[in-house]
Amino acid sequence: MEILGSKLFHVKSNEVCGFLSKAVVKILENPNAEFLHRGYTIEAFNSRGVHWHSEDDDTMRYDDYYKKFLLLSEDGYNYTSNLYKKIAEDVRRDNGI
Repeated sequence: MEILGSKLFHVKSNEVCGFLSKAVVKILENPNAEFLHRGYTIEAFNSRGVHWHSEDDDTMRYDDYYKKFLLLSEDGYNYTSNLYKKIAEDVRRDNGI
């Protein structure tokens, strides 16, 4: 299930909040899909690839994920928004922002 969650991260669409597919959100909104959630957040972190440390890039990445959290939260997608909040917090913590 983690592998499926990691694949869901790469499904791009503008159907929900301008960056997510309705089908992906429907899956992520399942409160019992912990393994999918874990795979999704791990892939979000890993998708940045190998990079040189740049505080500006890290700050932009944090801002992007936090903005997505706010958009999803405002639209009532609680579980999906919490995933993006966790991703933003992980970026902030791991990069000392």
